Order: sequence, then C-alpha cells, then structure tokens
Amino acid sequence: LAAVRAAGLAGALSGEGPFTVFAPTDAAFEKLPQGTLQSLLKPENKDRLKAILTYHVVSGRVGSDALLTTSSAKTINGARLPIGLTVQNARVVQADITASNGLIHVIDAVLMPPSEVSAARSGAKKIHDSTTDQYRRDEYQTWQQREARTGFRRAKNRIEQSIAKGSEAYNKGDAASCAAIYMQTARTLIASEPLTNNLRMGLENALTTARHAKNESERAWTMRRALETVYESL
Repeated sequence: LAAVRAAGLAGALSGEGPFTVFAPTDAAFEKLPQGTLQSLLKPENKDRLKAILTYHVVSGRVGSDALLTTSSAKTINGARLPIGLTVQNARVVQADITASNGLIHVIDAVLMPPSEVSAARSGAKKIHDSTTDQYRRDEYQTWQQREARTGFRRAKNRIEQSIAKGSEAYNKGDAASCAAIYMQTARTLIASEPLTNNLRMGLENALTTARHAKNESERAWTMRRALETVYESL
C-alpha cells in the first residue's frame, strides 16, 4: 500500500475497473536486492515505481482458466505481460481472489516491465559507484537468473505435455501424429527456449534424421529420444 500511495496510484486502482491484479507476496518483495524497495519509494523514483506497479495490473478480468490459453496481456503500464504456465518469471500461488473491482492473482515474484529491464541492462553494462546503478545491476542479474530458471521449467513442461500427447497418439496406433507432435515441440524449443547450443544442435540433428526415417514409428522414436535427452539435461 505504501508503494501504491508513493506512486500516486491509489485513486486509479480503486476505480470501477474491472482490473486483474498480479499481487506479489511479501516474500517476493524480500527477494529483491537489499535496499531496492526503499530506493523505489523515494520521491525521485516515483515514475520508476509507477511503471513497475502498473505492470502488475491488466484492464479487464483475466481468470485462471484464461492464463493457460493467453500468451500475453496488455497492462495499464502500456507494455504487454507474458502469460502462460508462469506470469513473466513468477508462479501464481493463489488464483481468482475476487475483489470489488476485479480479480487478484497472488504471485511469488515481482514483475519487471521492459523499460525497467532495459534500464537495468544499461546499468549493468556501466561501472558506477552510485547506489541506484548498483541496485539496477543487481536487479538485472537477479532477473536473468529467474528468467533462465523459468525458461528451463517452461521447456520441461513443454516436453512433458508433448510426450503425454504423443504417447497417447502412438498407443492408439497413430505414429504419424505422435511424430508430428514431437517434431513441432522440438521446433518450438529451438526457437523460443533458452537451450544450450549443444541441446539445440541435438534437436536440429534429430529433426533431420526424423525427416529421413523409414517409417512413422522410427520417426516418432527418434524425436522421443531427443526430447528425453533435453529433458534430462535441464
């Protein structure tokens, strides 16, 4: 509440709405580098604090069911927030809390808007002794680490879901659909997940081998083994 008041948002967030608010837990704020919150509450950092807080609010009601089918949502900050199995780098720990003007989802990390990440990245590349720049470097490093962990979790979830669907198709005698599911998952992992070069190359080689397989069953098993290798390496 102190942060909301400091950013001058109390009136806006108490409006008619509806809004969907992604509210970090107290523990989430404690994960921030030491002194970050105190720095943000200073009058000279009001715009920065406002940008971060408004990145946690989406106009309209986005229920937990929509979180799994929506790739992103526009926040009142103006920037789009990635949504899926996680919300940017945060897990939803309690969903669909009804408020008078919308919904609240409790999350386990503080979300950082693109402007803040960009500022943190710039700060990380410069060598300054000022306290503010040090906070931003720490925040960017923390964000990078969380993004990597989130990416690995997301990749493993993709593989788990793919193998479940592919196995079901294969067991029904549809090896072609099974192979297609595995191959599409491999392409998605290569294009959008933070894999090492070796893992990415392994998937690319598997796709090449699968395309020249003698039959659909061989194609499916080639891709299955490749996905399992990636899964075990994450």
